[in-house]
Amino acid sequence: MGSERGAHGTAGGKILPMRCVAWVEVRPCALICLYSAGCCLLACERDEVAATRVDVTIDADAAARSAAARIVVRVFGTEGNEVAMFDRAFTENDFPASIRLTPGMGAPPRTFRIEGELIDPSGVAVSWIRARGGYIEGQATELRLRFDAACGDSECPPHEACELGACVGACFVPSELESLTFERSNCPSEVFVDGERGKDMPSTCIDPGTPCRTIQYALDQYVTGTDGAVVNVRGGVTYRPEAEHTALVSLRRRHSGTADRPTTIQAWPETGTPVLDGGGQVDRGIEFCCDEDINDNASASWVVVDGFEVVGAREHGITFNGSSAREVTVRNCVLSGNGEGPTRFDNRAGIALNNGAHDIEIIDSEIHDNQSANPDEAAAGMYINKATNVRVTGNIIRNNQGDGVFVALTENLRFERNRIVNNGEHGMSVSGTGILIEDTSFCANEIHGIRFSGGDAHSANHINSARNGASGIRIAAEVLGVAIRNSILAANQTFGVAAETAASNSTSEFNLYFDNQIAAQENIVADPTEIFDEDPRFIDIAACMDALRDDSPAKGASREGVDLGNRLAAPQSP
Repeated sequence: MGSERGAHGTAGGKILPMRCVAWVEVRPCALICLYSAGCCLLACERDEVAATRVDVTIDADAAARSAAARIVVRVFGTEGNEVAMFDRAFTENDFPASIRLTPGMGAPPRTFRIEGELIDPSGVAVSWIRARGGYIEGQATELRLRFDAACGDSECPPHEACELGACVGACFVPSELESLTFERSNCPSEVFVDGERGKDMPSTCIDPGTPCRTIQYALDQYVTGTDGAVVNVRGGVTYRPEAEHTALVSLRRRHSGTADRPTTIQAWPETGTPVLDGGGQVDRGIEFCCDEDINDNASASWVVVDGFEVVGAREHGITFNGSSAREVTVRNCVLSGNGEGPTRFDNRAGIALNNGAHDIEIIDSEIHDNQSANPDEAAAGMYINKATNVRVTGNIIRNNQGDGVFVALTENLRFERNRIVNNGEHGMSVSGTGILIEDTSFCANEIHGIRFSGGDAHSANHINSARNGASGIRIAAEVLGVAIRNSILAANQTFGVAAETAASNSTSEFNLYFDNQIAAQENIVADPTEIFDEDPRFIDIAACMDALRDDSPAKGASREGVDLGNRLAAPQSP
């Protein structure tokens, strides 16, 4: 009969020894899905039969049967990990073939995916199948699949299967045993969640009239392997954990979209803002985690998170951790009141990127009042450590206990059009390589507006840094170079720009300095292009309203003839 083997992951997965070779059981597998493959599940004597199971029968049309020499079937569990693989010699007389799937020990929902191929004697696939599905708790159901010879050359997207040569939905609803019927559906492009009216049970989620109750159920039940899925979460509702967990919402590889069709988790249009409240029971509100090389523990990628308020997480409101946390956009979100602990980690923040996270965008969000109960581990608004290719654009970061933004050992961060105000330590603390800060305002932060603490090739361009408790910009001795251009440094309590050593290799040009309490510069060589001791004429700098008045000397004063400072500071009346 060829070879049979099980692959073990965190979800488990093994083929149990049976009394007849024609019956193969896969467990645990979590939810059911099939692709083309043949595995025998004919009636035979067993010690026990699981109450919750799916019996999958696989057949083939005459042309596919006659061409087949070998069948390969793979079964994947809830975590997306391969739990079993069958690769065996096959003849047309061996059809129909069957597999019994039983779920693992984890909490519902549990899902599965099946993929299979029929191979001819020359090693060419003559047909294939694919299916996705789930279990109905306490019920035995069945699913019937068929290899069609017309599907041998068909190429369908990963979320679709093939039937008679045409691409069709790969999602199935298992039917009652011996009903000889099954329901095929397109894997839903939209699902719905309502924490007040919804129910987490089969056949919910796909219609706004019968929503799921929790985001995690919607993700696990319907988004697994579905490119371009949209999860609509009703606003005006607070979503809380029902028990102590690592995260309120956890996104793993199985929830990934694609570059053209990302998975989107968003506020249900026209319902307001959904609130994810960790209530001190979860470390993280939304979690993208972890290591690339651990299949069942890898993060989702190509995901958009849009329109949430995330509060009350012990560690981070949203976290990206590990190299598999990539290609994600967070936009229009509010992250506040996170970081109060206790937690086993020493960093707390509204949002955190750690340990190789890359290609992340944070856009048009507000990150404020994140606090730690431990004053020695002050919570930042944003914590970025060992990340690459990060874009932070159009955000307001204010009133956080520690730094507004903490950046360490990070490469290629573009920090544009942000407003960093009233944070308890630095507005922004920076080390790494190639950090670009542009069209951003720093005002009334407790220590420095920007502190460059390490690295090189940094740039601060079109910055307003005013009314900070120490310097507008501080450059540590370890920094190999910062280019400061087209910026306004005003009313800071010590210096406009201060370098700890004259050998910092930093440059300053086309900047305006005014009313810094000790001096405009320290260990910086003044450039003839710079303006000293002229009031920039902000609208109202006492209120951190830093748009320029029409009579400002900073108007049109850059090399290119555009305004100095943050060119995108909102025009406000005094």
